[in-house]
Amino acid sequence: MIGILPLLSIPAFYAVLLVYLARKGNTVREGFETRDRNEVRDDTQAAHSATIARHQKSINELLEQNQGREGAFLDSSIRANRNDRAFLIAALPNDSISPALLDTLADHPDRGIAAISVGNPGTRAETLSRIYAQKNFPDYFYQTLAAHRNSPPSVLRGIHRNPGVMSNLDISLAGNPSTPRDIRSRAAVAIRTCCA
Repeated sequence: MIGILPLLSIPAFYAVLLVYLARKGNTVREGFETRDRNEVRDDTQAAHSATIARHQKSINELLEQNQGREGAFLDSSIRANRNDRAFLIAALPNDSISPALLDTLADHPDRGIAAISVGNPGTRAETLSRIYAQKNFPDYFYQTLAAHRNSPPSVLRGIHRNPGVMSNLDISLAGNPSTPRDIRSRAAVAIRTCCA
């Protein structure tokens, strides 16, 4: 800026200086706006996490009261709260949910809910095969399918052959007892090569 001073008249210098300061001021203003947006997002996420934690606590207490009927209780509670995302996030990791309900929820329009349903240990092999064959799910579902003990060998072979945009699936494939032996061996070699 100082280098152009001899080339500019005093009014032109001030004009250039004002443009420069306006641009810097705009950058600072945008920084404050970004910080404010991030704070709002952080507060929203903290409230959402607190709601999930309250639901988890409530579900655990109610499961204690419904011993021997856990599956029926959870299925009816999930059906009653099907549109409550926080409740579903809290309930779906539970292994007492019926495979039929998990099959239905695997097609949930909220892909986060669908992913939790697919990852539930009670999800049937048929459901996992159907989800893999549909090809309209994001590639990050491959991670869940690769790690799921109920994934059929054909699904695991397909994921190994074509992992989409996902990387590092070898760890999940190598650790899954359902993975065919030849794929597990290749995955183990890839892990050793990668980490050596």
